[in-house]
Amino acid sequence: MPTTEPTVQEDSGVARRVAVSTAAQGPTRVLQVVLNAWMTFVILDTFGEARFGDYVLVLTVVTLVGLAVDSGLGQIAVREVSRGEDEDATLGTVVGMKLVYAAVGTVMIQLVLTAFDATAELRLAGLFGAGIYVADALLVTTATFQSRLQQQYDALVRIVNVVAKTVTVMMLVTLGATLVPVIAAQMMIPIVGGLLSVGLVHQRFGVQLRFDGSRVRWLFGQSWYMGLSAFIALAWLRMDLIMIELLTDDRTELGVYGAAQQPLEYLVIAGSIITTLSLPLMSRYFGKDPEKYLTTHRRTLEVGLGVYGLIVVMAFVIGEDALAIPSDGEFVAAYDPLRLLALSMLAMGTAVWHAAVLLSARLQRITIFVNFGSIALGIALNLLLIPRYGITGAAAATLLTATAAAIVSGIIAYRMTGVYPD
Repeated sequence: MPTTEPTVQEDSGVARRVAVSTAAQGPTRVLQVVLNAWMTFVILDTFGEARFGDYVLVLTVVTLVGLAVDSGLGQIAVREVSRGEDEDATLGTVVGMKLVYAAVGTVMIQLVLTAFDATAELRLAGLFGAGIYVADALLVTTATFQSRLQQQYDALVRIVNVVAKTVTVMMLVTLGATLVPVIAAQMMIPIVGGLLSVGLVHQRFGVQLRFDGSRVRWLFGQSWYMGLSAFIALAWLRMDLIMIELLTDDRTELGVYGAAQQPLEYLVIAGSIITTLSLPLMSRYFGKDPEKYLTTHRRTLEVGLGVYGLIVVMAFVIGEDALAIPSDGEFVAAYDPLRLLALSMLAMGTAVWHAAVLLSARLQRITIFVNFGSIALGIALNLLLIPRYGITGAAAATLLTATAAAIVSGIIAYRMTGVYPD
């Protein structure tokens, strides 16, 4: 079908929506970081090293299993809706598929925790943790906001989620709650935000979710590469935690390392606003407007490096003092890993954006090979460095692996799509 050059009016409309979306998402992501960091420090102070290690183990298993059963369907939904596919059928089918995957993931969590010889309490926490999969399924509907560049609605959903979750967790900790209620609150409350999103897309944009069985095979074929790639990517990002658990058999060490990783993870999630805003534009411009495609890539990469660079500065300037606050300084030993992990954020953010570039061009299958290489390198480096340098060695392995992934993925993105930095 022939395409026409966008008019100045259309371009200004896109620019205006991007500006509004950014204005809404920016403060929202800052609020998320502040509340999540506060919540993490309160949990650190309450649980202590060993108990926080149990908490990190459950969250790691829930996250990894979630990616194993997710299949990247959320990103596929954003891409296809941005390209003008039937929105009702695409979103309805993806939500239905993810709810089925959520049931599978619930069983897998129990199997993995049992393999780690987890206590009955940790397995119960994992059962409640699976609630996040239901929330993720419902939150697929935020693809409507992203594709229309109306992310002020997405911001509203995020604010409801993070405020409700933080308030509930703080109340539970104040009342002396144990691990299970705290994880249950963190993982189950986002379902409220998911339901809010479903209501908003229907009321504001007339979306009526409709399951279309004829789309399942195609969606699965498009997404399983993304899902496997994302699982492998997070596996090497979380490889340090897994290897510390396996090689040290010391939940206290895991707790100290988690104290360094958790705050940075929230900052990285906040920084993902850049990819969230740019992916629909990249999908729209690919193959139609090469100049805008390249320009969007360059500006996104520049902003991303600036955001993650700020994370590095914050980690070096206030990291040690921040870690001295909870539990009377028990977690100060996490400062050296914190600095290395902060540096790795620059490389991770770059690699994630390169993967989004390939996704926009429907070349997501290629990413899996980069991530396979990354996980192999990560395992080798962790086996080499953790026995000698402990948790600092684990952080160094993450930094080296992320740097290699960023370089390789950048070369591939250039060769396959023609994008390159200024």
